[in-house]
Amino acid sequence: MTEKAPINQEREDKSRVRTEQEYVDMCVQYALSIGWVKEAQKDFLIEKYLKPIHRKYLEIIEELRKEKVPEDDLAKTVLRMNNCLESTRRIGSTDPENIIRSIEDARNRAQDEYAEYALTSLLDFVSEIARS
Repeated sequence: MTEKAPINQEREDKSRVRTEQEYVDMCVQYALSIGWVKEAQKDFLIEKYLKPIHRKYLEIIEELRKEKVPEDDLAKTVLRMNNCLESTRRIGSTDPENIIRSIEDARNRAQDEYAEYALTSLLDFVSEIARS
């Protein structure tokens, strides 16, 4: 029996689909720890920004699955999307252009059509919601 190398296991963890609760917890913990969001604003942050972004994230993944994207390509795309989700943890507490620029940079580095499509879709949605 062979063990997975720690690097492969770490990559698999980073490329797995995040649950809504994981995403919300990550963002809220960050926002509260920095002091940009107060406890009383937490529910607003979750309902206005975080839940809609996570729903869009899942929709994009579902679209890719319907297109029968190969599992390896899907995992790489999810990894890139997860990295972009980390950028959105600042939403509601910083200039939206900073978040948008982070996702644009990731999209511009995408080297395959699946990642480019996914990141463009996420970028469009986050841009709209962050500027509203």
